[in-house]
Amino acid sequence: MAPWLALLLLSAPVSAQQGTPGLAPTVADSGSAPADTLTLGAAIQGALQKSPDIASKRAALSGAAADRLAAWGAFLPTATADLRLSRTSATRATFQDSLGVPGRVAQNVSSVTQFSSQGLSFSLDLLRGGRRFAELGATASEGRAAGLRLTDAERTAVSTVKQSYFAALLEQRLADMAAAQLEARRQDLDVTRRRYQIAAVDRSDLLGAQVQVRQAELALADARGAARDAVRKLEVDMGRPGTLPVGIALHDVGSLPDADSLDADALVRRALGENPALLAFKADAAAASSREWSARSQYLPTISVGLDLSRSEALGPSGSFFTFNPSDHSNGFFVSARWNLFNGFTRHQQAAQAAVAENQALASHAQKSHEIERDVRNLVAEVKRRQDRLGLQRQVAELSRQRVALAREQFRLGTLNFIELQSVIDQATSADRAVAQELHDARVAWARLEALVGAGR
Repeated sequence: MAPWLALLLLSAPVSAQQGTPGLAPTVADSGSAPADTLTLGAAIQGALQKSPDIASKRAALSGAAADRLAAWGAFLPTATADLRLSRTSATRATFQDSLGVPGRVAQNVSSVTQFSSQGLSFSLDLLRGGRRFAELGATASEGRAAGLRLTDAERTAVSTVKQSYFAALLEQRLADMAAAQLEARRQDLDVTRRRYQIAAVDRSDLLGAQVQVRQAELALADARGAARDAVRKLEVDMGRPGTLPVGIALHDVGSLPDADSLDADALVRRALGENPALLAFKADAAAASSREWSARSQYLPTISVGLDLSRSEALGPSGSFFTFNPSDHSNGFFVSARWNLFNGFTRHQQAAQAAVAENQALASHAQKSHEIERDVRNLVAEVKRRQDRLGLQRQVAELSRQRVALAREQFRLGTLNFIELQSVIDQATSADRAVAQELHDARVAWARLEALVGAGR
């Protein structure tokens, strides 16, 4: 059995529209669920649709796509069109003679001028020192990084919801156990009361049985409160606080996959080659390298060509203001070269900042690689250990249940006293809780491992 198949067994159905790219569905719900039951798949769907972090990463991806489009647009010519209609009225009452002496005219002189112009300009940079190619490479890498971080956010949301779902499932299981324990305590009280009536036990045992019932009622109230709190946390992690009905049940997710077939080395290689958070750092380094190239290319000249087409006409005072077909035409073509010789070390600063960003991204990649390898190996060992422990815990719980049944019969027959019976029951209760807790811990370990490695394809 391939190592990733075991991870696939621990997956819940996610639709093609909302599924995480590169991540197979995450724990399959067992069978169909009633209408008032929340399945793990539905919880994951809610998180993928409503998670604020995922929404933020989607917005970042949209921004990266816009930057990419702008980088391609830099290879295209720019075009500018302008239209101007102007009318100027002037009145002169003063003048200066040839000697510069000011004077005043005998009668004010008024004039009106009108002007109409239209223009169309095209400009294209033929050479920008390679900056356009550098920007194109940078935006491509930034887009990859944004997509990878979206994938990582979706993985994280899936893992978070799964762990919250497992926690709520555990609390509901413990509440069910507390309810069953209360019913058993009430039956013990009935047996103790009947035996007290025939003087087979003393009043101390009867009082002890009544205390046990009250304590079981308290334990049930606490367990139900903890279950409600766990469901509320699940709602928050789904991005839908306060939307689940009160008392909604959770659908069981079935048994765990076999951990014996997991190969830690193979899973480490897969995680290092496919983990989106890790690959995003590589994309960051590539983007920073392109930014550094872009900054250094500013030391080279820019060569541009352009074409200007224009029409204009000076109109008299009686001409129409709205003249859209001027009579005078002019066409022009230009070639220009610009070379920024010195701009106060700005280019050097930009290149240095890009180099620092590249080194930081590479260092983050190396650090993340070490952490992922450590975590994958630790989690593989943990799921295997949990599997062994769970098997032993279930055996202990089964033996404890058999012992409780025998102890209750002995108590009914009078061969076992009340204190001894309660000791046996307490041990069985602890064993059942240990099984539930061990199963929860194993599921959480699988969810964390899947978040690092990804499910099988």
